[in-house]
Amino acid sequence: MFVDFDNVYTGLMALDPAAAKRFAEDPKHWTEALAVGGAGEESRRFLIRNCYLNPVIYSKYRPYWTRAGFRVIDCPSLTQRGKSSTDINLVLDAMDALTGPAHIEEFFVASADADFTSLIQRFRAADRMTTVIAAGAVAFAYREMADSVVESHDFVAILNGTAADVPRLVSAVKGEGISPRRRSHRAPRRRPPPKCWPSCGPRRVR
Repeated sequence: MFVDFDNVYTGLMALDPAAAKRFAEDPKHWTEALAVGGAGEESRRFLIRNCYLNPVIYSKYRPYWTRAGFRVIDCPSLTQRGKSSTDINLVLDAMDALTGPAHIEEFFVASADADFTSLIQRFRAADRMTTVIAAGAVAFAYREMADSVVESHDFVAILNGTAADVPRLVSAVKGEGISPRRRSHRAPRRRPPPKCWPSCGPRRVR
């Protein structure tokens, strides 16, 4: 789980300030909701929980995330225009996780920033599932590259919803729930069976 705090919080503030407050002050609630599997699904276990935020603006929220088991990475502004180092830090950590010893099956990126499209492409090339959590408009290429998208209205509903609503909304992450327009049109990716090479004996195909 890689959370671009500034991007998500800003997007939620424009949609629903109350949901933005719950996102910032109770990350344990919505991460546990996403970890719960829908009908017939196994629950998820987040091996990595990283939150990237600008400490100059959002330092007051740091304790909430550390208490929820997140590693908080300070990403202060590095330019006069206010551009932080979130993107590069998130990408570097995500690539370390992708190539690390633990075989992570699914990557969550909480950001509507289309700059992460190339990162999602790398996840797919490595045959890993990808889920984007959006809080705002999502670029078409970024949306289509991900296996699943938690739409802004679905995420707000998870943040504001009752316990009874959460399983129904979480199932939408896998394309099985309340948002048919986000139902994946792609067939599940399967590794191709190895080809036979009778002339030269068994051969491993990559």
